[in-house]
Order: sequence, then structure tokens, then C-alpha cells
Amino acid sequence: MNLKAIFTTTTIDVSESPFIPERFQREESLHIFKNYHANKEHSFKTPLILAISGAPGMGKSFQAEAVLNNLGVNSFLISGAEFENENAGRPVKNLRNIYKSISDDVLFKTIKMGAIIIDDIDAALGQWDGLVQYTMNRQHLIKTLIDFADNPYLISIYDDDDTLQKYPTSRIPIIVTLNDETKMYEPLMRNGRTTVFPWIPKPEEIESILERIFNGINLDKSPYYLYEQLLAIMRGLTNEDTQSLPISLFSDIRSSLYDDFIWQQIRSAESFDTISNQFNKKVNSVQSFKCSDLVELGKLLLHKNKNYLSFDK
Repeated sequence: MNLKAIFTTTTIDVSESPFIPERFQREESLHIFKNYHANKEHSFKTPLILAISGAPGMGKSFQAEAVLNNLGVNSFLISGAEFENENAGRPVKNLRNIYKSISDDVLFKTIKMGAIIIDDIDAALGQWDGLVQYTMNRQHLIKTLIDFADNPYLISIYDDDDTLQKYPTSRIPIIVTLNDETKMYEPLMRNGRTTVFPWIPKPEEIESILERIFNGINLDKSPYYLYEQLLAIMRGLTNEDTQSLPISLFSDIRSSLYDDFIWQQIRSAESFDTISNQFNKKVNSVQSFKCSDLVELGKLLLHKNKNYLSFDK
């Protein structure tokens, strides 16, 4: 299923888009439309923030961006790591300026709809293992997000002399991704401010995602067979009843399929341009692989990247 680009007059080619499960598309699309409608009818109440929560490597941010792209919504991606700054107050100023900038584009009809995605927000604003950094940045950022959620039509911007001035704004929906919503400041996550969407892909959703990842590659068995084999290996390595694997592992497997070919080209070719041309020819032709070889490659990646072994904890 692909969504029609309802927020733009430009035709968007979604034929090569990644597979986005309908359940994910529905949740995010409803969030975007309700906020769009609330811009027209201020009496209509809906949360400004959508928090997509789930294990790392499950494609939360990637899919969130893809849904916005398919809808024709202009998005601005912020990494949670950007909230850590030695200059106290700078992240808050940046966030407020980004919100106002997107709002101005909507108000002046440069774009029809815009949104902000904050990736891994709990890495900077969450409380882990009973510890929390009560920094000025953290406290101000939480307060700013609550301010946005409570009054998205009038926000304060720091002027050059660091005084706050209020400006009328359009409502700009915010999507945050995180690993555990329970680590976040509870008042920010309350109903009315934030909708929490736990993202745990179902087996049939995982199967469809893997089929798209390995699209154009002939495997002697289904991609889901590869998933089941590597899941069993993961359980053996961790001695735990792991229920799922990160989707990013299979993207890494796909990316690594041509490593030997690229290395041989590097050893023999005269320039990277020549290598790139040869690589394009290789990738654009249908290739066949045995699932058993991909299982071995996946096992190697599991051993090399210890994050995979702890992702479900």
C-alpha cells in the first residue's frame, strides 16, 4: 500500500519506495491529518506529538520519513544527539527557530504542510537506570516541547538580545522516535500532548519488509526463512528467548552482499569512477544467492556488531 501525496501537487513516484506496513502508515497519517485539520479548526483537539516507541533498528525513523515523503509533507529531521550542546540554551533556540521557520512556510503558503521528526529523543531527554542528567538543556527542551503541545499557535522565539518574543504560528506536528517511552518525563507524554504508538512489527509485516529489502535478488528460499534461521542463531548466542531481530540487520546483509566484488574491483580498477560504473552494472542485473550463504553473512554481522545481541533487552 502506498499513500497518495495529498499535501502536494507534485507527482511523487512511490514505485521504488520501501514497504511501509499499513498499520504504521495509518497511525502517522492520522496524526498528520488531524493536526492539519486543527490548523483550520482550532476548536478541534488532537495531540501535537506522536511518539513512535520500539526496539532500535526496527525502522522507526526511516519509515516515519518515508510516510511523510509519500504524503508530500515537508519534514525536518533532528537527531536527539543534537540536544547535547556545551552552549546552554542553544538546542532550545534551534528547536524554536525550526518550528517557526516551518510554520512561516505554511503560513505564507510556500508549503502546504510540514512536520518535525526528532530521532532517538530518549537518548538525550530520557532517564536510564535511575540516572538522569538534570542539565539546563534537558529541562528547557522538555519545557519547550510541552509549550509547543499546549499552545502550538503562539510560540516564543529568542531575539538577538536573548529576550523572548511571541509569534503567531501554524500548528506543526512533531514525530519523535524512542526506544522506551517510560523513560521520558511523564507530563510530556500525557494524553492530549502526546500519542504513544508502540511499534512491534508482526510476522507478516516483517515478511513483507524483508521481501522489499531483497527485491531484485533471487534467493533459493524466502527472506523470512533467513530471518527465522538468524533468530535461532541469536537465541543461541544470547541464551535468551529473543522474540525478534532488528530489520537493520537485513539491510546490512543486503549492503554486504557485494563487498567481495567491490574489493576485487578496488584492487584492479584505476579509479573509483570505474568501480562505480562496474558496481552499477552488477547491482542492476539480477543476482542469485543461497540463503545458507546469507545466514553465514548474518552470523558474521551478529558477532561483529554486539549491539545486535543486546537490541531486544
